[in-house]
Amino acid sequence: LFLLTFILYRLFDKGLSETQSDSQIQVTKNIAQGIQKNYQLWVEGKVSRGVLKETFQRISANRDQPMTLYDLTGQRITHEGLDVFTSPIDFPLTTNQLVIRQVHQPQYGYRATAVFYPLMTRFNQPMGWLKIDFVDKRYLLRSVLVMFVVLFGFLCTSAYWMATFLTDPLHVLANRLLGLSLERTNERLPDDMTGEIGTLTRSYNQMLEKLEESKQALARSEKQAAWQEVAKQVVHEIKNPLTPMKLQVQQMLRQIPEDTSQEEPLKRKKALLQLIDKIDHLSDIALSFTQFADLEVPQSIRFNLTEWFQKLGIKSLRNVRMVKQGRNTDEFIWVNLDPIFLEKTIHQVGIFFDQNVKTPVEMHVRIKVSPYFAQIVMYCDQVELSEKDRETLFLPRITENSTQFGLAMAKKGMESSGGNLWFGQYGGLDQVFVLDIPLS
Repeated sequence: LFLLTFILYRLFDKGLSETQSDSQIQVTKNIAQGIQKNYQLWVEGKVSRGVLKETFQRISANRDQPMTLYDLTGQRITHEGLDVFTSPIDFPLTTNQLVIRQVHQPQYGYRATAVFYPLMTRFNQPMGWLKIDFVDKRYLLRSVLVMFVVLFGFLCTSAYWMATFLTDPLHVLANRLLGLSLERTNERLPDDMTGEIGTLTRSYNQMLEKLEESKQALARSEKQAAWQEVAKQVVHEIKNPLTPMKLQVQQMLRQIPEDTSQEEPLKRKKALLQLIDKIDHLSDIALSFTQFADLEVPQSIRFNLTEWFQKLGIKSLRNVRMVKQGRNTDEFIWVNLDPIFLEKTIHQVGIFFDQNVKTPVEMHVRIKVSPYFAQIVMYCDQVELSEKDRETLFLPRITENSTQFGLAMAKKGMESSGGNLWFGQYGGLDQVFVLDIPLS
């Protein structure tokens, strides 16, 4: 832009100089011809000096340039306009050629061109001089150029400062992004910035928080994967001897006559039955470990809960039969959850009921809808838990009668999907399991 401005200035300056010089000479010549007749009459004594001044004043009234009238001795006869230019007469006044002088007035900062034009007699002899001072428009052009350069320089400096002010935080943010790592603690950016930079800073800090959560989730996932591998080994070590043990005990049980009334065989039969019960309990423990080993993170899938509920069925259990209390099949309840995981969760509740009853019972299952969740309510009339058992219900543990690995895993999976599995009072019932499923 500076180079283009300089080229344009040189072109304008050259053209303006040529045009301005020709225009100044022509204007001075025209005014001289207008005053020449009255001046000659004054020289011949036919008009007074006052009449000459009045005529000169009338001619110069419509001109912006300072004008001065001299006699042949160099004495000023009259003057009109600002008297700010000093242009000494340093040429012979007897010449009949116009004279041009450059004038500078430091006090006012003006530059001008003084054009001296001779007033000629009818015999082509000079009888006086007219001087007109033309302000140099090229000097004004230079002044505008200087102002432009200074202003443009100021704007460039301001733009550079503003760009630096705006981009420095972006450089810091870019360097922080390049330095992100999962292996160390990442430093937060100050939260006191405003505007778009402040928005980026807050977004970066929020990303760091999510990254930290991801790191912790990854660590938990690695620990869980390690424990799942251990669980597979435990299942292998437990289940391998259980099946032949149970078969051998059952074979020993068949060797005892059914109609015996002797005390010793009856004691032996009772002991064998208790042994089979304990073997079944160990099988349940192995089953819980198997489920823990096969645990997968639930996916978020959008599906119609009503349609899915109509097709729901759980695996056969010893003492529990599921009874569904359905809704209108035309009703659509769209939810976000893994339907396979949801079915496994309901089955885990069924296993819990099965381990805590001695006689066949019904597990009632129905759907409810709240403002934020679709809910599956499950309860069994014959299952009552103490306050202590409620507090430890979702902790992974093994008791004398049951295992609770499945419930603990189901609750954790529901929470990771934005839902929940809880136990308590609901809809007038005292002890029920409730699944909160996020609505889509």
